[in-house]
Amino acid sequence: MQHELPLDERPWLVQAVLATWAGLLAIIVVSLGGFDDPVFTQNAVVRLAAVAIAWASLAWYFSERKVALGRRMRLAVALSLIAHTLLALMLVAWRLELLDIELPDELTLVEVEPIEQPKLVIVREPPVTEKPLFDRPLPTEQLAAQTPEVTREQTEATEVTPADETALDPTELAESPAPDLQAAPRAAAPVARR
Repeated sequence: MQHELPLDERPWLVQAVLATWAGLLAIIVVSLGGFDDPVFTQNAVVRLAAVAIAWASLAWYFSERKVALGRRMRLAVALSLIAHTLLALMLVAWRLELLDIELPDELTLVEVEPIEQPKLVIVREPPVTEKPLFDRPLPTEQLAAQTPEVTREQTEATEVTPADETALDPTELAESPAPDLQAAPRAAAPVARR
């Protein structure tokens, strides 16, 4: 059983779309004329040769199996070539229609008064001689006069003994009876209900 490729993955479809694109470009070149133009880049024969070279190179590139583009992407690129070529044609035609307006035979010149430039006003601020508030020192003389002097007594260091002889022995704590937790009733905590 041979697996059949979907329509958008078949190589002949991509080649047909590329041939259609090349034919569209050839029609545009032929309709513009200029087969006898002496300028090399504007000669229609040179333009037709450029279209043929572009079509042949794209057809060869898309027929290779080791192309990084997937099969469906090849068709998408070929279709976008046609779409962008048609879009460029529509934009050129639309622009030419906009420029096809009739101008009067005699143009009348209208005198326009010159625009006055506003006078330049230079504002000069006087130099600041006073220090800003944040840069001024705080009045510490008044604070020093209000603060009384504190005298402190010198105390001698006392020696601390490592352990007090009256401390309980840990074995005595283990032998003492545990307090009875059931004897004292506890008040029930209020429960919040929603």
